[in-house]
Amino acid sequence: MQNIVEFIVSSSQQREYVIDQLISKDSGYGIIAARTGLGKTNLTLNLALCLANGMDFLGLTTKRSKVAYFAFEGGEDNLKDRCLKIITRTPTPQDDWLQI
Repeated sequence: MQNIVEFIVSSSQQREYVIDQLISKDSGYGIIAARTGLGKTNLTLNLALCLANGMDFLGLTTKRSKVAYFAFEGGEDNLKDRCLKIITRTPTPQDDWLQI
């Protein structure tokens, strides 16, 4: 057993972040969950585009990364419409850096 200060000091290590102080390369998987209609799809599409381009996400520095976006909800036309709206405001990722 350790107190919280000992724990924080002992477990601190240099991490390489994909999104500064939010997602590290070794952090594994994450989940975004909320009620229907609150913007999860738009949030994650914007996140994917920022990572594929190496652009800041919500003011946080990102490291350009290859991204695969898997959509398990809604229709294909709906997803295409959302992608079109996002891509018109953001540069298109190079080559195969963002796959849907």
